[in-house]
Amino acid sequence: MHPAGQGSWRVGIESSSSLLDIALFTRDACGLDVPADAGVPPPVATTVPDLRDALAPALRSPAGAQWLSWWDALVAQVGAVQLGSLVLPASTAERLETLAALDQGLLDWPDLDALATRPALREAVRAVGAEARRWSGEQQRKVALDTRAGDPSPIAHTAVRDAAEVTMTRYSVPPERVRAGIVVLDVEGHWWHIAAPGVLVCSIATASDEARIRPLLEEAFRSGLEALDAVVTPMMPRRPPRPPSVLPGPLRFEGSGGSGLVLEQVLPYPDGFELQLRRSAMASGPVAPTRSRGGAPSARGSKASPFGGADRFVGLQLGVGFADGRGIAVEDLSAPDQPTEVVLNRFWRDADDEDVLRLWVMPLPPEGPVTLRATWAASRIDEASVTFDGGPVRHAAR
Repeated sequence: MHPAGQGSWRVGIESSSSLLDIALFTRDACGLDVPADAGVPPPVATTVPDLRDALAPALRSPAGAQWLSWWDALVAQVGAVQLGSLVLPASTAERLETLAALDQGLLDWPDLDALATRPALREAVRAVGAEARRWSGEQQRKVALDTRAGDPSPIAHTAVRDAAEVTMTRYSVPPERVRAGIVVLDVEGHWWHIAAPGVLVCSIATASDEARIRPLLEEAFRSGLEALDAVVTPMMPRRPPRPPSVLPGPLRFEGSGGSGLVLEQVLPYPDGFELQLRRSAMASGPVAPTRSRGGAPSARGSKASPFGGADRFVGLQLGVGFADGRGIAVEDLSAPDQPTEVVLNRFWRDADDEDVLRLWVMPLPPEGPVTLRATWAASRIDEASVTFDGGPVRHAAR
């Protein structure tokens, strides 16, 4: 996005929307009969499993018709966010909560009340929703890894800049009126569609083809001059209940120096799992100021610490190992995430106390043992570890 403000043009680019991922997965996996329409993208470029047997054949046509109107609503919302035509609350927390609530208004898993007026589609999403969310998580992780590895946006910055400048010159408008929202989809071939004034939806192939994308960007910026803003009042999303832990009971880390660290819960989700650890009175590590790593709150919690003062887990080094040999080791829980195959990062929930440590691990583990290793010199924990079975985590996430 070009820096916003007085004297600047704006473009927002979305290439990893979970809402759009789940919609495309549902369409392709269920084989929905979607009516022909210029706004319907081609099949996804990444392999999607054939799950047509999960939905009664008689529902494919009505679900496909309902999918089209749902897709239009999803693209309108995602595009408006990137365009900047939604006037959201000024506070960061209220803005993020409101965006989450808007998303729930279109897809609220697992209740799916948002699809009550689209009953056939609701059955399709219910039938493949868990697989769709898992697939979406993998797609978003790939995009995140590419971004962290330094891969640039599929759209050349020079093409965006030139299109914005052409718009300012051709229509004699100030820079602050020039804006566009671009939604890039991982679908087959060259495809594009102006979904709303200022909103361009296109395939990766089209986005990365500079000769093709330049006139499309110009049209997006031109039509963006006609886009109207919509004021959104603060909203609170509904908090879905957390899944139960797959552990039969707490696991204490066994180490040579005695341990005050306990794994209390392992909570499975379609795209990964949550670990809840607790620092007991036995642990005597130092207390350091908390450093927030920033980032937006997820459906599971927030990456910003609710504690203004102390971090009771300073110096703790952790590693996760799967039965197939994949794993990750993190020496500093406050450091930025790294582009690795297995993700291990820290987050907080509002109700946590200072002795609780929450970790998010992605992807789901394979069958077999999952080993969580800890080294914490200040608390006399030397190569301590606990092990639990990955099979129940994977099965419970379905």
